[in-house]
Amino acid sequence: MPVMEDEPVGYPIMHVFAQDKDVGPNGQVSYQIVSGNEDGYFSIVSSTGLLVIALGLDVDCKTCKQEHMLNITATDHGSPPRSSWHTLTIKIIDVNDNPPRFPPASTAYIAKVFENSPAGVHVTTITAIDIDKGPNNGHLFYLIPKGIADNKFAINSTTGEVVTTGQLDRENKSAYIITAYVRDNGSPAKYDTATIVVHVQDTNDHVPVFRNKNYPLTVPENQDMSVIHTVAAMDADQGSNGLISYSITGGNVGNKFSIDASTGQLSCMALDRESVQQYNLTISATDHGSTPRVGTCKVTVKVNDLNDNNPVFNQEQYRITLLENVTINTSVVNVTATDADVGPNSEIHYTLDSDTGGLFRINPSTGQITTAGMFDREKNSSYIFTVQANDSGLYDPRSQKVTIYITIADVNDNAPIFTKIPYTKNITPRMGQNEVIITVQAEDADAGSNGQVVYAFEPPSQLFTINLNTGKVFLRQDLNVEAINKVHKLTIKATDQALNPSEQKFSYGVLTIKVGNPSDSVGVLRFKNLTYSAYIKENIVVNSVVTTVKATFDPPSASLITYRLSNGNEENIFRIDANSGKIIVNDRSKLDYETKTRIRLIVIASSENAYGYTTVWINVQDVNDNTPRFSQEKYTTSTWENNVRFSYVTKVSATDKDSGQNARISYSIIAGNCGPNPCAHNQPGAFDIRASGIIHTSIRIDREVIDSYRLIIQAKDHGSPPRSSTCTVKIQVVDQNDNEPFIPPPQPVDVNEDTEVGSLIIRITANDVDVKVNPTYNFSVDGNPNNTFSIDRYTGKINLAKQLNRETKASYLLKIQASDSKHIATSDLTVNVIDVNDNRPVFLQDSYSKTIPEQTKPGVAIITVNATDKDTGENSRITYSLQVAPVDGFYIDSVTGTIYTNKTITLKHNAIQLIVSAHDHGQPQLSDVTAVRIVVTDINDHSPQFTKPTYNKSISEDMQIGETILTVTAKDIDNAHDNGKIDYSLKSGDSDGMFDIIGHTGKIVLRGQLDREKVPVYQLTIVATDRGTPRRSSNAIVTITIEDINDSKPKFTQDEYYVRVNESVPSGITIVTVHAIDADIGSNGKVVYTIVGGNENYLFVINRNTGAISVNVTSHLDHDTQPIHVLRVEARDSPVSSIPKYKDYAKININVTDINDHKPVFPLAKYEYSVPENSPAGTQVFVAHAVDKDTGIYGKLTYQITEAQDMFLIDSTTGKVTTGVVFDYESTNSYVFRIIASDLGANQDIKQVVVNITSVDESPPVFSQTAYTMNADFSAPVDTVIGKVEATDQDTGPDGVVTYSFRVPHKYFSIDTLSGNISIKQPLGERKRRSLDSLPNVHNRAKRQVQEENKLEVRASSNRPNSLANTVVVTVKISNIGTSPNTSVESGGMGTLTLVLILVFLALVAAVFIVVAAVLYFRSRKRNMKKSDHVGVPYDSSFDSVDAPQPPARQGSLHYRYDPARHEPTTSEISNQSASSGRGSADDGEDEDDEIRQINKDNSKAEVMVRGIMPDSGIQQDQDNLSEHSIHDHQEYLARLGIDTSKIKIEGKQQGGLASSVESMHQFEEEGGGEGDGLDIAYLVNSKLGEVEQDENLAIMDGTRQFTFNETEPSHAGSLSSVINSEEEFSGSYNWDYLLDWSPAYQPLAPVFSEIARLKDETIQPKKQPTKIVPQTPHRTMLQSLHTNSKTMPPPLLTNAPPVIIDGYQDGRNPNGHMTSSNSTSSTQLYSARTSQVASLPSLPRSPISHESSFTTSPAFSPSFTPTLSPLATRSPSVSPLGVGVATSHASSGQSTPHRSYSKHALTVGHSSESEQELRI
Repeated sequence: MPVMEDEPVGYPIMHVFAQDKDVGPNGQVSYQIVSGNEDGYFSIVSSTGLLVIALGLDVDCKTCKQEHMLNITATDHGSPPRSSWHTLTIKIIDVNDNPPRFPPASTAYIAKVFENSPAGVHVTTITAIDIDKGPNNGHLFYLIPKGIADNKFAINSTTGEVVTTGQLDRENKSAYIITAYVRDNGSPAKYDTATIVVHVQDTNDHVPVFRNKNYPLTVPENQDMSVIHTVAAMDADQGSNGLISYSITGGNVGNKFSIDASTGQLSCMALDRESVQQYNLTISATDHGSTPRVGTCKVTVKVNDLNDNNPVFNQEQYRITLLENVTINTSVVNVTATDADVGPNSEIHYTLDSDTGGLFRINPSTGQITTAGMFDREKNSSYIFTVQANDSGLYDPRSQKVTIYITIADVNDNAPIFTKIPYTKNITPRMGQNEVIITVQAEDADAGSNGQVVYAFEPPSQLFTINLNTGKVFLRQDLNVEAINKVHKLTIKATDQALNPSEQKFSYGVLTIKVGNPSDSVGVLRFKNLTYSAYIKENIVVNSVVTTVKATFDPPSASLITYRLSNGNEENIFRIDANSGKIIVNDRSKLDYETKTRIRLIVIASSENAYGYTTVWINVQDVNDNTPRFSQEKYTTSTWENNVRFSYVTKVSATDKDSGQNARISYSIIAGNCGPNPCAHNQPGAFDIRASGIIHTSIRIDREVIDSYRLIIQAKDHGSPPRSSTCTVKIQVVDQNDNEPFIPPPQPVDVNEDTEVGSLIIRITANDVDVKVNPTYNFSVDGNPNNTFSIDRYTGKINLAKQLNRETKASYLLKIQASDSKHIATSDLTVNVIDVNDNRPVFLQDSYSKTIPEQTKPGVAIITVNATDKDTGENSRITYSLQVAPVDGFYIDSVTGTIYTNKTITLKHNAIQLIVSAHDHGQPQLSDVTAVRIVVTDINDHSPQFTKPTYNKSISEDMQIGETILTVTAKDIDNAHDNGKIDYSLKSGDSDGMFDIIGHTGKIVLRGQLDREKVPVYQLTIVATDRGTPRRSSNAIVTITIEDINDSKPKFTQDEYYVRVNESVPSGITIVTVHAIDADIGSNGKVVYTIVGGNENYLFVINRNTGAISVNVTSHLDHDTQPIHVLRVEARDSPVSSIPKYKDYAKININVTDINDHKPVFPLAKYEYSVPENSPAGTQVFVAHAVDKDTGIYGKLTYQITEAQDMFLIDSTTGKVTTGVVFDYESTNSYVFRIIASDLGANQDIKQVVVNITSVDESPPVFSQTAYTMNADFSAPVDTVIGKVEATDQDTGPDGVVTYSFRVPHKYFSIDTLSGNISIKQPLGERKRRSLDSLPNVHNRAKRQVQEENKLEVRASSNRPNSLANTVVVTVKISNIGTSPNTSVESGGMGTLTLVLILVFLALVAAVFIVVAAVLYFRSRKRNMKKSDHVGVPYDSSFDSVDAPQPPARQGSLHYRYDPARHEPTTSEISNQSASSGRGSADDGEDEDDEIRQINKDNSKAEVMVRGIMPDSGIQQDQDNLSEHSIHDHQEYLARLGIDTSKIKIEGKQQGGLASSVESMHQFEEEGGGEGDGLDIAYLVNSKLGEVEQDENLAIMDGTRQFTFNETEPSHAGSLSSVINSEEEFSGSYNWDYLLDWSPAYQPLAPVFSEIARLKDETIQPKKQPTKIVPQTPHRTMLQSLHTNSKTMPPPLLTNAPPVIIDGYQDGRNPNGHMTSSNSTSSTQLYSARTSQVASLPSLPRSPISHESSFTTSPAFSPSFTPTLSPLATRSPSVSPLGVGVATSHASSGQSTPHRSYSKHALTVGHSSESEQELRI
């Protein structure tokens, strides 16, 4: 057991536990130390075994023990006492209570290190001693803080050896002061410090360095020997390593330079720039180290040029040839001169030195000579002039001249000119062949071939020829008679011989040769003058007349003379008027006095064969049209300053091509004569110009005032108006050394003391307004103290020659001289040495130390450090800062050096090392650092913290007492020994004393026996407490989980389980889960399950792990076979063990129930009802009722609406649908929504509901007249229309339909309910006879004219319940004089032809009726002979009845089209008023006939209203107004229709009545349609179906095939057994005799309502136990078929007329899949009695024969195959045995009569495309 040496006396070390299984005194134990405690350091409490410290412990002394071995004995109190012993070793742990110490004589260490030594060089070793003995407390670590001594040194933390971390540089820092620390490894650690001083020794590691690698110098050429520069190098080494010598080691061409080895002064002799322009000297600086080091620099000496060379032309002379026709600005030659000098001295400008007549100019910069005018070789063929090249030297400018020779070469610009025009020659007829007649000559001023002329006749002559070259004219042949005595005129062409034929020029001459004495028939043609002269200005206007020539005949003649120009007008300058002889200016552009002053024109006058010639001289007079032109645009020259007045400067020259006064030129200076500024008033100009163009000075010129002039010279002629031009003359004033140099007093110069040797300090510039001489600079005697500075001779640059030190000398006074070789100037310069930051701050102490307690508040001053700096100003201003990752919590005042806390100090480390830097504000900043060690003493401000907030440990519940469970550990970050020392204790969670904890180790040991089942988990609260003041503590939760051993048995949560399960539950689905609990855990608590009883058939399986029981996959449950199962299940633990240790059992009772195998079903595919508008909210619309064949909870249904929830509401239980709002017919008249019926099994059925809003009659009809008067004739036949009443109704919809009736029926008149036509009902002749008979005294003629009035009261209404009505009185006047037109009546009576047609039609109907009856009779006999014998009981078909058709009673058809707004059927007026019971009557009285007629009319109208709307659904409705009048006796009814039923015989059958066809009571929309035309009544009469067979297409009731709804059960034709549930059918559950005696019969309504009251309550469930129903596919098929048919408006239940059959297919498709016409409605399918198998209809009357069937009650059918309440009467069945199918519709538009089609057992009565009705029987 470890114990710290500083534990106090009385400190509990541990509890010693000994276990004695005895009880009482025998188990009571006492403890004692029997050995090992001889010094008495320890003691033990005998009763508790607590071991404590008795004396203070110490291990630092030499005699102290570090280990104690105690022998502890435990003795019980039994008798005899028994004991045992145990050895306990206690180790004394050292505490860090002594600091390390350096020996007092070694607190300062001195060491030396050569610079540049490699890293790791040994410097010194420091050593400290610590008397603590512990491995940590006595273990020492040495360290040098970061940032000390620039981190140049490192120390071995174990040995204390100090080494370098890198190379040292003495030149950077010559000594280092190091603060080193030593600390032990105790907690808290203790420290000591030592100081190490390291001196760095120098080595020759620096090369002499010049400040610049290259020094450029400029020296004028031709100067005397002198010092031109001083070079200086620096060597950072000390002693001989830093002593330097200088030498020239390269580039000294011709040894022109020398250098002083000590001072570095560089001198040179006279230089010639033209020989060597630049010297590149290499200067070497060598130190005096043992191994000398050499540094070099380059001195570049550039030799400055002086103007000591003349320009030199590259040729001695220039000769050039120009064509005379070159254009202006043509390049002539480029003269080039060079100058060996450089700069301005070599910059050359060119001038023309002699007059060129303005024909040439020169570019002063490039020497390019170009033409300035036009040349004429014929005037001047050569030019000679000189060009002068001048350099641009600022003083002593130099020049050179060269001669230019220009030769003008000829171009062919002149045409040959004949010397005489015309040539005339007289020859004799005797002149022979080849004799010369005359020689002609033409002259050409051009030279060479251009001037060589050749001659030819044009056109050629046959008599004469001309020599090509000489112009001699010869006879080509001897003259013949034709040529004699005639004048021959020849045209001679003179052409020059230019080399280019296209450039050849020519002219024409005239030669007149007279042979003999030719006769002159017209006379001689002569000009008045042989020569004409004219004078014109060269700028004459075009079209001006120059002169007029005139020729006449001698003798005079009237012949027409014409004129033309022959020669001299080659350029078309002139033209001549051919008739008048006027010469006119044609083109003035070529008329130029300067080109040609005189023009000769040859004019020819001609008339027939006569010609005359004259010469016209045109003299061109000059006008001032040319501007004077200078020979150069720019002149450049120079003149010396201080020259006397009238000194020649230069000459300018200008020429003018004009002549006379126009060409006389005067010159003047118009600008630039006073410099750049204009001359002031009366200010003389510097120059003057003479008439000759010579410019001379007019005053003494001073270059220092104006160094150059730019004169603008004007040349102006004397023309009128005068013309002028200008040129520029630049005159450079050449300097003379006539001014002294001047040094501006320089400002004091501040030089940093660390300026490198050789640096430029300042440049002195002496100002000399002269430019000829550059001043030279030097120091005067004693003007350079200690030769600290040097000055360049030619640049005046003052450089630093020696290193400055402000602390040695703060300023220098320099005396400077400047000389221009003639004058000397002096000046003084003060150089102030500026302090630089070359001294670093130095701390007064090498290190600082301070002790503070932790939790010291922010802002507390800790310690102040202080440093000094030898520099001044900002360089000595010191700022303090914390460096090297400053510790958070402290800051330092940057000015005072006081260190403060900036937050509360916490003890992370007991010693905080700060590095304080003191840096000055120089550039760059210099700094020093010192170490500040702050020792933070701990205070107890932290509680112990457990290493984990919670501890978790799992132990076995059979763990032995005294074993260690786990050790908890807490840490206290307090650094002090007591503050961080922790004691552990158990605070809570051990109420039964099962655990103990060792105080100083945190070990938790077991003290008692565990039981996991009682306490599976312990949560102990452990407290860790330190020993500080005040004491602090913290808690930790120790969770001890007891691991299980298998010591508990499993137990079911229930001894017995009860479960109810549906027999249809799939296999594998859990039906119940059993669960057993085992208090053990893990494998000991894992329970497995097994069915051990009650599962003999293996119907069930159990999951051995989860206890889930399900039906075996190979089995299924059957409620009928075994409704209850009892299982015995075993649960056992330890599944790993082969023999279970513990078990338990449970009983499972399983009750098998029936399934929810039926869905709720609405009996209709679609519901359609109506609600009157304005009905209050909550008005009942209808009651939706769906049927669910399930029982119990699954048979209970709920209802809901999916759309229009706001408009309609439904009772979820009863299905009652009510309105939710008040409706307005005019706003919306129809609503569609869906109702849903759902059972608790989530099965549902959805059907669509259409609610039509019916209108309410709000306005009564209004007649068009207040009274009507009509006329009738006694002889008018029946049905003659005598007039018409008309009323209108403002209502819309059905209430707006007006119907008419008599308020009191009339015997002789009837009114059409729709049209208002009043017609004759019975012949009026009888009434006439009665009227006449009642007048016996009246004459026969008077009788014929008798007239009678009848008052008829007509009622107009909508014929709807509660409809508003109006009446009008119609007066009918009957007379025997014919019918007169009636007011407001259209003639509608029938004539004789109409009556005949009706009679013929009735005859045809009767014939067809007889034929059909005969056919049916014979076919019926055959069927009776083939009657099937598979029905065991004879079937009486006498109850079968069929409606027979009857044609309309009146002519014409009612054209009334279907209107959606008129769906609501109306109630027959007669139905409301008649007292008939609806069964019909045999009475032939008039009242009965009228009622039958009204029935027919009302029913016709009713069908029109509802036609095409809805099919018959077979379900009762709320209304009965669609039903037709019922008929009690079929034979009576047919008799009243005019059909003799006695002639219809059905062999072998009991004769029965026939019901009228529904449609026979209606009028069709086409051509008087109806069934009457050719209808086979005999076929209809055969309604006794002996054997009901069904083919494949019609699918009625045939036992050989499936029924319409595809049921699988066999169908027995001719009986009602097919409509009975199969189960009941074969079980004999009803009376067949009663059923087979059934026949249809209409009963009074009173018994009907009585029977309704006795109907069974449908909410009462039958007591019969539900039977197992095997689902049959036909049922589903039948349901689907039912759903596909729209059953939206079934006829009402309570009726007094046979129901109307209405179309039932909305999608336009018949049952056979054929599409009907787009304008027709599908045929109606009347379902057979088997329809009852589709769905039960509880809202319908129940038959007494099928109350308990598995299918619910079937609907009852009337004889017309629609449901009525008649089956509720005595002996009425629930289902009619007659099945009605639907025939395929083949309606087509446009047929005039209905068509029909036949099937095996059915008749289809066709109809037109408009009627949209079919009936199949």
